[in-house]
Amino acid sequence: MIFLPALILLGSCGFFRAPGKDRCEKILPMEKMTAILTDVYLLEGFLAEESGYNPEITDSAKYFYAWVFDKHNTSYEEFQDALDCYLLHRSDMEKIHEEMLNRFSIMEGEARATRLPRAPDQEK
Repeated sequence: MIFLPALILLGSCGFFRAPGKDRCEKILPMEKMTAILTDVYLLEGFLAEESGYNPEITDSAKYFYAWVFDKHNTSYEEFQDALDCYLLHRSDMEKIHEEMLNRFSIMEGEARATRLPRAPDQEK
């Protein structure tokens, strides 16, 4: 009987509500979160691809991740706190995801533009 009123009291105080969007921005601004997630996705792809050729690469994964967080001058804990916060705000995560897709599209275009030309017998 005491549990139900305590639960109602906590719920009315905002205990179960998602933190405000401004809290997420204070942990890591959306632009920085997008940049970090972009690098994390690229790293994940690299590790997945490379592990087929070099199974020992997974032993070095923590160093690759440390480099990503160091590059963005943040810690894993700060990143995780921000990610947990942004995941509670669907529209913000959709914006981050959309921006990541734009960045990947630009990277793909740049890679295609700098790709060496194929030999005539390989073009089709």
